[in-house]
Amino acid sequence: MIVDISGFIPDKLSVLQILLAYNDPAPIFRLGAKGFQRYMGLEAEPLPLFQKLGIKDFISHCMNRFEKYGDKKSVPQFIEELEQAGIMHQCIHILPLTKRMRNIIGSSLDLNEHYSPIAKEYPDRLSFFAGIDPNQKNAPKLLERALNRLGMKGLWVVGFNSGLHVDDPKYYPLYKILNEFNAPALVRSMANFEPTVPIEHEHPRYIDSLAMRFPDLKIIVHHSGWPWVPETIAVAARHRNVYI
Repeated sequence: MIVDISGFIPDKLSVLQILLAYNDPAPIFRLGAKGFQRYMGLEAEPLPLFQKLGIKDFISHCMNRFEKYGDKKSVPQFIEELEQAGIMHQCIHILPLTKRMRNIIGSSLDLNEHYSPIAKEYPDRLSFFAGIDPNQKNAPKLLERALNRLGMKGLWVVGFNSGLHVDDPKYYPLYKILNEFNAPALVRSMANFEPTVPIEHEHPRYIDSLAMRFPDLKIIVHHSGWPWVPETIAVAARHRNVYI
């Protein structure tokens, strides 16, 4: 049985999450231009469009194009494709919306609330990891609600979005809540392509520190710590609560 721990629901809000994740998305557009163009249904490669339109208008343009021409699917269609690929369970990570992101979209959008009905309808096929910005004062309450009422199975921890290392004290209240619910942290660890953030911001050394402080917290290393895979293996070998 294959379990895929990294994915989005293929709807227009997946486009929003992909585009909001980076202060400067130019590097990922250069790396995956054709893939982005095909998925979003764009009429041209994304980087020139982004440079021409600016982030707000570019996001609006991409979401409109996706609705008309993109690779969108209903949830049953998505699950059918997973089955055809031999994937029996899919983890869905939800982007933590930071203050910067909310300023761009000018909205109080709650992605956890948006995906809650799907999480509740397909709990045996899809596991949703809530997106919560640890810089928010009410972050612990939001996580409790996501786990208790919205059908979320854990928390997606994205250090380069929050501007924090994953072992930062601002995350501690969230990790304590995860322990209370016996829920895992899906911790992103890889070389980020955000040119405004140091490449080692999500190095597995910070997961090592986290595992030492929270030995009972279930930690799933997202992206296997690439390109620091040997270091990630060493961290997992040191801690029984770290999974790759």
